[in-house]
Amino acid sequence: MDKPDAPPPFHLQPLVTFAQQEDIINLTEGSPAPSLRTSASVPQNALRAFISGSASARGLATFTGAAPPVQEKVEIRCAEAFECNLYIGCSDGTLLWYTLNETDRNADPYTLQERHQLPSRKPVSRIALIPRLSKALVLSDGTLYFYLLPSLEPIPIALINHIRGVLTFALDDADVFEHPEDADATGLCVLTRRGVGLWSLRERLLPIKEVPLPYRGLIAKRYAEHMFIASDALYHFVDLSSSQSTEFAPIPVNQTQVGASAIPPRPSIITVAQHEFLITLDGGAGALGLFLKNGDPVRGTLEWELLPRALAVDWPYVAALLPNGKVVVHSIETLRVVQIVDVPTSLGARTMSSSMDGLYAPSGANNRNLELVPIRLIPPVPETPEEPGSDPQAPQGGSGLTPPPSPPPKSAKTAPPAFTRTHLLLVGSSGVAGLLPQTLSAQCEALLAEHKTDQALALVAAADRREGGTPDAGVEREMQYIRQKVALGWMAETKFQRAGEELYQGRLDPRLLIRLWPDLRGGLVGEEDQIDVFSGVKEQLEELVSIEQIVMDNLVKNYAPHLKPDVEHAPAGSELKDGLMGEAKQMLRTYLEGVRRERTVWSRVLGSDMAKVERLVDTVMIKILVEDPDARELYRLMDSSKAYDVAEVEKWFLETNHYGALVRLYNKLGQEVKLLDALVNIVDGVWEEDDVPNPVAKVAELVQASRDRDVVQKYGLWLLRTDPVLGLKLFTTRDPKRAVKIDEQLVLDEMMSFDESVGEQFLEWLIFQRRNTEKRLHDMLARKYLGKVEKMLRSPDVVRSWDGLVEQYLKEAPRISFLTFFGRSNLPTQELKGRLKLTLFLQASTLYDVVGLSAELNKHAVLKVEGAILAAKSGDHRTVIETLVNGLSDFTSAQSYCTSGGEIIGPEVARAATAPFDDLKPLATYLADGGSVGKGKKAGVPEDAKRDLLGILVQVQMTGGERMAKQTARLLNAQAVYFDMFETLSDIPETWQLKPIAPFLTRSFRHAIHERHEAMILKGISSSQNLEISERLWEMQRAEGAVIEEPADGDEPGGAMDYIEKGGVPWIEKPDGSDDVLDIHLDHGDRGLL
Repeated sequence: MDKPDAPPPFHLQPLVTFAQQEDIINLTEGSPAPSLRTSASVPQNALRAFISGSASARGLATFTGAAPPVQEKVEIRCAEAFECNLYIGCSDGTLLWYTLNETDRNADPYTLQERHQLPSRKPVSRIALIPRLSKALVLSDGTLYFYLLPSLEPIPIALINHIRGVLTFALDDADVFEHPEDADATGLCVLTRRGVGLWSLRERLLPIKEVPLPYRGLIAKRYAEHMFIASDALYHFVDLSSSQSTEFAPIPVNQTQVGASAIPPRPSIITVAQHEFLITLDGGAGALGLFLKNGDPVRGTLEWELLPRALAVDWPYVAALLPNGKVVVHSIETLRVVQIVDVPTSLGARTMSSSMDGLYAPSGANNRNLELVPIRLIPPVPETPEEPGSDPQAPQGGSGLTPPPSPPPKSAKTAPPAFTRTHLLLVGSSGVAGLLPQTLSAQCEALLAEHKTDQALALVAAADRREGGTPDAGVEREMQYIRQKVALGWMAETKFQRAGEELYQGRLDPRLLIRLWPDLRGGLVGEEDQIDVFSGVKEQLEELVSIEQIVMDNLVKNYAPHLKPDVEHAPAGSELKDGLMGEAKQMLRTYLEGVRRERTVWSRVLGSDMAKVERLVDTVMIKILVEDPDARELYRLMDSSKAYDVAEVEKWFLETNHYGALVRLYNKLGQEVKLLDALVNIVDGVWEEDDVPNPVAKVAELVQASRDRDVVQKYGLWLLRTDPVLGLKLFTTRDPKRAVKIDEQLVLDEMMSFDESVGEQFLEWLIFQRRNTEKRLHDMLARKYLGKVEKMLRSPDVVRSWDGLVEQYLKEAPRISFLTFFGRSNLPTQELKGRLKLTLFLQASTLYDVVGLSAELNKHAVLKVEGAILAAKSGDHRTVIETLVNGLSDFTSAQSYCTSGGEIIGPEVARAATAPFDDLKPLATYLADGGSVGKGKKAGVPEDAKRDLLGILVQVQMTGGERMAKQTARLLNAQAVYFDMFETLSDIPETWQLKPIAPFLTRSFRHAIHERHEAMILKGISSSQNLEISERLWEMQRAEGAVIEEPADGDEPGGAMDYIEKGGVPWIEKPDGSDDVLDIHLDHGDRGLL
């Protein structure tokens, strides 16, 4: 037999023992059973008196609830377990249920919860557990009983009846190996004298079929449709689907001699893997184990020096209980012996059991390296060695403010009770023991001591696979410890990539890695900050002060003799250092990315510290990503994370000149002023940054949305200086109802100081859009317009072109105003727009200095329309009309001036003149809305005023001679209602022909006759009505007895009231109350009309 050459995978540990005979528990049939997993401090020797043949009668009666018969030896025959529950079957038909004591480490590891007595009181041959169906099967004296888990409450026979005449039974192991967690049934094979009965076990037991056998089965195992059965002579392979049984091999027949005892042979069959069985055979001088899959041999054979009494499997190991009291453990993968365990004779080992679900047991091999001890995150600065010859007793210089030494570290935290899950139970007549897996840490540390690092990690990986990827807490801690221990060794050897992978799997606190980069950790880690680590890796961690020191120590160790002058200053050394530092940082980045990706997993690992770690991880990740040429990943992290430290990140961006990220940070945090300052610095060239698109537009957007007056003024003015068009748009497109109020005068002054054209546009917006009524602003704008026009008039060509335009207007005599004619001309656009602005604004506003502007305007004879407007503002109507008529022959504007009560340019003229220019429409609209007076605030023009102005116009035109006869006639015809025919006739010069004014005269005569006749008709109607009223009055007075008297000639006035036609007929009540007298008086002219 091979000797083991690897760390032992198991250690033997007693679980339940019955060695003493006192302290018997009085559990009567009526006593309630403690609840599941209750640490009721039940002494472990509860069954000692019951099991021992020397127990007192009182003790036995107490346990069984009846008077004890003749005392006999009671032994344990079988045991099964799952999770925290252990079930034991005894030789007198008693079933015992134990649960794990999880709280009290000093008490017995298992607590008796319940016992049950089989009706037959015969030995319990076998127990089988089906946890997923909450059922247990118990075979005793040929009867198969059914119970509920975990309490061992019998299932009513109305649901599942007992099965009698049972030789043995087998559950379908496929249900266990293939893990059908959601299956609601399992296959059951019951062997009787007639054959194999196939059943489906669920809430009820349902028969399927029966396969007859020509032999009696003693031991059986089933996997899906295949069974291996041992009879009293042979092994048989049975295909249940075809009901075919095939003889395979003879069972062992050689007795084993152990000392003076001869142990009869016993066949063994176990399921080791899917569709794979292991059976024992005679092997000449020893015994063989043969692996079979679908009836064919596979793998190879196992060898034992004696025929095993029992087999049990815990993948990848098979344990065999030999008659000499030893347990031999083979590896299924290598077929080599990995461990030999000596079993104490006091246990009386008789069989073994494979618990597929495993039993949790307290581990007696607790590794102190797994205890948690505190460690400072920032390593202490190594003390500088004393210079030779220095006196340690001499007083030390300095300020005397050196901080006191750090307090001693806190004592190690005791690890919680370690529970190991064992799948191998060793059943003896006086107790149950478990082959507990040797602690993973102990096995791996033994390998690491021999520098077998890869083998240690292979053990960890195998344990992880065996646990299905979700190990229990104890195994997980051990795997983490070993991985950390290995990885920290690699870290010291600068194997950064492999170290990072294992550290991540070992769930090393990210803070312990970040601490190695002082620049990345920044101020987020305090000098007194501590965390708990495994005791076994504390020393390794303390030796790793910083990543730079790790790299330099490694380079000095490997290259110091070869690099000149030294490693630090040699070019090759610098290159090697940079490469290793880059690998280390990439390892850190990968590590932190994993932490961020698996936050849920790390939250379970770090617990309440997760928030701190998350803050540190996100902050360091941002610092690392700053170095990437492509900033998209950095920006994604900044946008998605809310945990990073803003101050630390902001400081880092400034130090690394990553102003694009800084802008994004300020924008996310809504720090308006800092964001604007950053954008301004980028635009002004203080900061060089190409990753911020269109920063000027961004400034405009922020200022537009700002509700801070100082911000709007400060950065708005900066925007004006940087981009006048955009800045002007900012101030002129703000919603006055929502935007904050700003000092518009200050803004205007600033604009004027660096760009008058922009200032002028803002001034126009203030007046035309905001309807500002400050006289200073109106006068400023008028003078700017006039200044531009004067600047143009300094060019003789402009003066000649404008004079030529006047001559052309005089020659063509169009029936449109001169301003409309001017606006439609083909003069240069700037000239047209400049003069139109001046003219229209002079007309629209009344708030500028008329006198001052008039003095300036009089210097330019060509500006006749503008002069006329100023004269109109001064109320000099004759001058206005004379200028328009005699200077420009602009009869349209003159007539409009008279009919509008003093307005030379009306809304229609303004719109017509500015039609070609969109940028002049606000000015035209301003004029149409009443200008500085305001919309709807203009007073109506009295008719008398119109008549007076039109009279002046006619007079001026008549004095213009024969050339104005046509225009005068046109005026008379158009405004005839305002002219008296006789007065007009008297004013018409004698030299004028009558024909041009004949229409006016004709219309006037007709109008006069029409009015005369209309008056006569109205008077006749009135007289008629008066007569009717007189008749009605006479009737009324007659009825009242009134007397109408006519005054005699010569009567003095006063006695009666004269009749006034339009005043009505008044009644006069006499003082004495007599009747009134109505005196109707008509003059001679009126009489003639009656």
